[in-house]
Amino acid sequence: MTQSRLQSVLFGLSIILLAFTTSCLNSDDVFDSAEQYDKDQKIISQYISDNGITVQTDTSGHGLKYTMVKEGTGDSPVLNDILFLNYKGTLLSNGKVFDEQDSAFIQLSPNLIGGWQVLVPYLKEGGEMTMYLPSFYGYGHYGSGDGSIPADAILIFNIELHSIFTQFEFEQYQIERYLEDNELTAMTDTVKGLKYIITKEGTGDHPVPSDKINVDYEGRLLSDDKTFEENEDVDLTLSTLIDGWEVLMPYVKEGGTITMFIPSKYGYGTNSVVRGGVVRIPPNSTLIFEVTLNKIVD
Repeated sequence: MTQSRLQSVLFGLSIILLAFTTSCLNSDDVFDSAEQYDKDQKIISQYISDNGITVQTDTSGHGLKYTMVKEGTGDSPVLNDILFLNYKGTLLSNGKVFDEQDSAFIQLSPNLIGGWQVLVPYLKEGGEMTMYLPSFYGYGHYGSGDGSIPADAILIFNIELHSIFTQFEFEQYQIERYLEDNELTAMTDTVKGLKYIITKEGTGDHPVPSDKINVDYEGRLLSDDKTFEENEDVDLTLSTLIDGWEVLMPYVKEGGTITMFIPSKYGYGTNSVVRGGVVRIPPNSTLIFEVTLNKIVD
């Protein structure tokens, strides 16, 4: 299961109370989610009893059951952290594995199914959990689009949490992997920790953030190495550019060339960059810029 497969087909935790309220209409053609939830919880309780399983119940009011198989010793994740983990999802009804991944990266975002949002924060790094999710906190009354998860399916997830990354830490990790895969050696900025390579030594001055500079440049996405923008002989004021340029361009001299690796925190963040009606830079994109500093403009 990729992260997109874990995205909920429900409206999300923010409307649980509304969904439960409106579902109480006793009409033959209206699905009663509260009734289904109660039914699922009874089945889960019976399964737990029949198998002699020791469980805990979440304390946030959702009533979800889980077993802490192994206590971790690290941090617990918070919303928007990126999790490095192994997981397996099975159907409680027949034990069928509908998806399994080792060494996966998944962001703990509002797009995940509700059960993950509620229970994963109880884990710590190095810990392991099994969670028992009523269908309302999984894929609900409609199941998954590919049919692997039926309507109203109760789910069991086993999760081993190895590490937690912030978005910045994750992108720095991806940059390190990119450098290793391409056998590149980079320098590290001493203030922000950004990576860069001086690919050609210049002979002139170093720019400062207030300078206007004349450059040739190419911008690429680290994710696929595709060029999203390039330009030649263009004048730019360094202080008006994304933070990554302001941090790293002072390391190159006039006549020199620098390759800069810029995490989204120092690029465009969670924003998209759209040009000509096309998304050129998706949210949370790590950027690579190859820049030749032709001169510092007077």
